[in-house]
Order: sequence, then C-alpha cells, then structure tokens
Amino acid sequence: MPVALFTYHAYGSWLPDRPQGYVERNRGIHPTNKKLATIQRGLLTQPEVSFDSELQRAIIERFQAICQEEGYRAHAAASEASHVHLLASWRDFQAPMKQVGGRIKNLISLHLSREHDCVGHKWFARGASRQQVESRRHFEHLVNAYLPKHSGWFWREEIGWRDPR
Repeated sequence: MPVALFTYHAYGSWLPDRPQGYVERNRGIHPTNKKLATIQRGLLTQPEVSFDSELQRAIIERFQAICQEEGYRAHAAASEASHVHLLASWRDFQAPMKQVGGRIKNLISLHLSREHDCVGHKWFARGASRQQVESRRHFEHLVNAYLPKHSGWFWREEIGWRDPR
C-alpha cells in the first residue's frame, strides 16, 4: 500500500525574503534574497495567503473527508500558518503519488473556494512536496515526532485532535 506525506504551502508564503531562506523548485534550499522576493511578490496575482487556525482545521477536516470519499486512508495531519502536512495511503498501486496528491490538493481548494464564496482564489502555491514513506520506522517518526512538533492543528487517526500551541 503506497503511503505519502504531502506538503502544501499557502499561496505566496514561501517567498525568498523568509529569514529561514527559501526553496527553489528542483534546486533545493537557498539563503534569504530580498531583491528576488520583491520581484516575485510583484508577480503574485492576489494577496499572500496565511492559514489561520480556523482555516488550518478546515483543510485537515476536508482532507479527512476526501480520503473517505476517494477510498484513501488519512493517517495524520499537521499545520502551520504557511503550510499543511497530510499523511495518506491508498490501495491502488497504479495510482501515482503525484496524481493522488494533486487530487487531494485540488479538492481541498475547490471546497475552500466554495465555502468562502471566492471561486478561482489561489489557496496553495503551485506544486507540492511529496515524500514517499518507505518504512514503518519512517512512518512512526512522522506521526510521533515530526508532525506533532508543528505549532498549528495536529490530528492523528488513533488519537484525534490536538489544539494549536
């Protein structure tokens, strides 16, 4: 059964002026670059998005519903103002990880746009991070250490919800 950790960033939230640096698609992590951030901010087609506590919870709840509707399994989720992590598995070995992650992201976006009456709104940055979970040890690390350390909402299928810190 394929298992993956999907990470979706809020639209405009990871520009190059972040103190922690920024990630360039297919090129890795780079140091802060304020000049490039100014250029990229000028290219945004709408204001930057930040996931407040209510929106974080809504994204995770929609993730749970999508997994049930699509025949996936939601294992855990964690959130921050700038991104969400969603840990899921699915039975169809023929379904590529990119396709499953894209479907989850698109269905969450559609739901949020309808709920907030803003069709066409960009909730997430282009693309996503997809990490295949290769072992039980890796899975346990994600659900017991990595995901719970996030400051927003945390949900795990066996435990339930933990409020934001």
